[in-house]
Amino acid sequence: MRARADAGRPTPGAMGLLAADLSAWAAAIAGVGIGTTEPVVGVALLVGAVAWAIAGRTRRRARRAGIEASGWIDASPHRVWTLYEPFGDGAVWHPMLQSSHRVEGTPDTGVGAVRECHFGPRMTVREEILERPADGLVIGVDMVRGPAPPTPHCAARVVIEPEGDGTRLTLQMEWQTGLGVLGQLLDAFVLPAQNRATFEQVVAAATAYAETGEPVPQVAMPMSGRQLA
Repeated sequence: MRARADAGRPTPGAMGLLAADLSAWAAAIAGVGIGTTEPVVGVALLVGAVAWAIAGRTRRRARRAGIEASGWIDASPHRVWTLYEPFGDGAVWHPMLQSSHRVEGTPDTGVGAVRECHFGPRMTVREEILERPADGLVIGVDMVRGPAPPTPHCAARVVIEPEGDGTRLTLQMEWQTGLGVLGQLLDAFVLPAQNRATFEQVVAAATAYAETGEPVPQVAMPMSGRQLA
């Protein structure tokens, strides 16, 4: 999805809407409602001012960005593949998944396999295998339930390669930013670090499960609404 292109600076009215959007987004991350304390609004207004400055020099446009996380696993490639086949069983080892299941009518593995991943009461993601090369998977990712993402088009790649006496697992994600200036700000200051940290946790969990057969302790995905004891 392409962001609307506007030449020049946004109008003062647009700035007010942008500040409100930023306030809501910041409040959601903090787990509080809109219209909270003045510091949240102050931060939103400050970021809004930065957005205005950026908008005065650039046109709003979507662009692609990406991250990667990788780790060596003391297990065979065949063992690592069992984490992704059957495709619907990801919640067995994934540290942030509350549950997952194969979508009825789709295959267990390979191109066309679809699963729904439930991270909590406020977040469900639908994933589909788009490609199945010999060394991994290409997965399309769509939000079914949750906050409107600033990255409406996401694709992940799983790469499983033999390395020495074990296996190299690499997770990659590519996304296309939306939401105009707000999306550009999130892409510049938030999304790469946030997504990389998530993928590093997933690689660590995959490593532990492939090597020991034991899942790591569960953690809550931000903004999923999941509460852990």
